[in-house]
Amino acid sequence: MMAQLKSYLIDLYKEKRVNHLSGFSKVAQEIEVLRIVDGYVELRQAAPKRHARDKRYFGDRDGVTSSGGHSKRREEHLAIALVNASREGTSFTLPGAGPLEFIDYQTPLKARRGDLGVGKIDILGVTDGSTLSVIELKIHPPDGSPGDTPLRAYLECLAYCAIADANTLDIAKEVEGRFSYTVLERPPILVVMAPEEYWIRFFDHRRSGDWWPAIERLASQIHAFANVESHFVAIRDCKFDMGLDGNPPTLTGKPQLVSVRSLAAAQKPPPDDAKGLAATRDQLT
Repeated sequence: MMAQLKSYLIDLYKEKRVNHLSGFSKVAQEIEVLRIVDGYVELRQAAPKRHARDKRYFGDRDGVTSSGGHSKRREEHLAIALVNASREGTSFTLPGAGPLEFIDYQTPLKARRGDLGVGKIDILGVTDGSTLSVIELKIHPPDGSPGDTPLRAYLECLAYCAIADANTLDIAKEVEGRFSYTVLERPPILVVMAPEEYWIRFFDHRRSGDWWPAIERLASQIHAFANVESHFVAIRDCKFDMGLDGNPPTLTGKPQLVSVRSLAAAQKPPPDDAKGLAATRDQLT
């Protein structure tokens, strides 16, 4: 029987309480930072290694999806649109870190069938020409609901960072051969990225509570103990066309990457009166 990968960090990001709209802020406040750091180290040590099984990280992804005339995979289409734009020369800057190149999407991490809970990196990037960036991309659902919480996005991205960290040298060899970047052997930069509207929905939603300070503090502590630098990024003017019927997804706006910290500072406190509550509720439905 094939052994299965066991990981506290993977199990944690899948817990319902992490993705619960009215509870994730409290979870972020009470979470045991040192246990997460231990989980990061454990996962890095047990991480799947694709090169050991003669598997590569970068395949023949050509910037076109397999979608027919309809698709609900909006996150995947946006990821491909960002990578396509970067490959075609559009410049992006990761706030506080420098130039950011989107080099690949849906980058696989699993090495065998037993690697349960291990998915694919939404977007793999290179920051400042030398450091890998693992990017977890979220997008607000079309039904008006907030979608996965920022805490879930952060913990999932942290798990994938641990796996990428364990395979930095192997990934770097492929990156240099395919994209001509010399990647340094250091922990990847963690990036949670989403259209500006995604973040605003969580800021505006009363049930989510005061979540931003808790997550920012958690990320800062993990940086201090595990040397994983984290960035939370909003994409402003994030308009794109889905890639359907064999056409590549494309950006139609002029996207700008801004820090969620600056976005949080600009938010107005939610209204206290009943009229304000109704207005906020109507805006989210």
